[in-house]
Amino acid sequence: MKKIVLMMMVLIGSTALVACDNDDDNNAFDQKYVTFTRALQSRFPEAKDITWDIEGIYHVADFNVGHAEMEAWYNGDVQWVMTKTDLDSNLLSVDADVAQSFTLGDYGSWDIEEISYYERRDGDFYLFEVEHKNLPEMLLFYATDGTLLKSVPDLPGYEITPDTQSL
Repeated sequence: MKKIVLMMMVLIGSTALVACDNDDDNNAFDQKYVTFTRALQSRFPEAKDITWDIEGIYHVADFNVGHAEMEAWYNGDVQWVMTKTDLDSNLLSVDADVAQSFTLGDYGSWDIEEISYYERRDGDFYLFEVEHKNLPEMLLFYATDGTLLKSVPDLPGYEITPDTQSL
């Protein structure tokens, strides 16, 4: 019986030691993001539900402002480099010039899957993800004045980052 009690005490003690793991790494990580969160909130004071991730060399905040889902990208020096705002697939969510350009353009009959708005240091643009029957899905890049900048096939794994070549 004494052996069982002794083994139980050792087991409980071992569990307590594991639970008291050194959190210095987590605290440093959390402290670092206090600075990033302050930078984010100065640019987006209404940001809610903020979570952080690392994408390559960038620190990316996912957050909401009102009903909009957004991402803000910061470099290691806590400088803003890009924002992505997910818009619904309704043309009413974009500037009138952009909606008209899409509607009257070559892809006007295509179905819109998603529209995103990108703000970058080298210029702002809309990205339309569109599909049509048995044709490959396409990405359409529009300037804020409605000019179609380029159209490219939507390839797996394609993502726009601050390093993506300017349009």
